[in-house]
Amino acid sequence: MPTAPAHRILVADDQPDVIEGVAAPAKAEGYATEAAKSPAAVIKAVEANDYALVLMDLNYARDTRADRKGSSSCKKSRPSTPRCPWWS
Repeated sequence: MPTAPAHRILVADDQPDVIEGVAAPAKAEGYATEAAKSPAAVIKAVEANDYALVLMDLNYARDTRADRKGSSSCKKSRPSTPRCPWWS
């Protein structure tokens, strides 16, 4: 797995204004942020990168099938990120 900056945050939500609202203050404090706009993108991102923190929407409005909700992505991704705290 690639090494990441110590302060990299993944912001996961399907609404761009929410992503910006969460990412802007983090960036202002010097954190690097990345966005994931779907549960599948979250899984792909955490498998490919290391994050200091994952902030994730658990109820994606546009993709609410049981296997694609944020809570499902969280369950699938957490084992691959044991040292990364998740806030949902």
